[in-house]
Amino acid sequence: MSQSNDNTIPAEFLAKYRIRSITPVNEPGTIPVTVESESGSRYTVDRNAFIDRYDGGMEFRWSCTCPARKRCRHIDAVEDWLYAQALADQDYDALEIIERTV
Repeated sequence: MSQSNDNTIPAEFLAKYRIRSITPVNEPGTIPVTVESESGSRYTVDRNAFIDRYDGGMEFRWSCTCPARKRCRHIDAVEDWLYAQALADQDYDALEIIERTV
C-alpha cells in the first residue's frame, strides 16, 4: 500500500473514508482525534465510556462533531484505524473495547 503524506496511514485507507488525516488531540494513538475530510473540514471524534445500568458492563459511545445525525464515515475511519493499530501491537485489551454504540 502506498503511504499518505504523514507516513502513518496508507493512502488507500484515507481514500476509502474520503479523509486527509487522523490526528490525535493528545498522545499518539489515543482518543479524541481530529479527522480532516477531503474538503478540508475538521471534526473531532471521541469515545465515552459508561456503565450499563442493567448488567454493569462497560460500554462505549462514539461521537463526532460533523453534521451527520448517527453513523458517519469519520467514526468508521477512526474505529478501523484503532483496530489496525491494536492488531499490529497485539493489544488484545484494546481490541476488546473497540465497540460502538452511536
